Amino acid sequence: MDKGEEKLSPMEYHFNVPWVVEIEHKNDNLAVWLYCKRESDIPWFVQCALQIEIVHPSGKTKSKVETKVFGSKNGSVRGWYHFMKWEKMKKKYLDKDQLTVVVNGTINQIIGIP
Repeated sequence: MDKGEEKLSPMEYHFNVPWVVEIEHKNDNLAVWLYCKRESDIPWFVQCALQIEIVHPSGKTKSKVETKVFGSKNGSVRGWYHFMKWEKMKKKYLDKDQLTVVVNGTINQIIGIP
């Protein structure tokens, strides 16, 4: 990927909420974002424990964990602008031009979503 280029995962629905993962070559960094693609005029809120993990086939991993809040007032994207340096990702985690990104989330609270 060239600097500034982005890749999006297919959209997935969990608990009636649409989610997309994005990776981006941001300056000299790998940025990883989780988007909640919910659109509604009714106020909504999702609080979740989020783990984003980069996995090499050898089993080597790099992960970040944090509680994040998504919502109509909080914004619909959360993640890390500097998940890791781009060159480190290429040397330690890229395998045959493939990068595996795993997102695990535990939704702790949902408000305003049927």
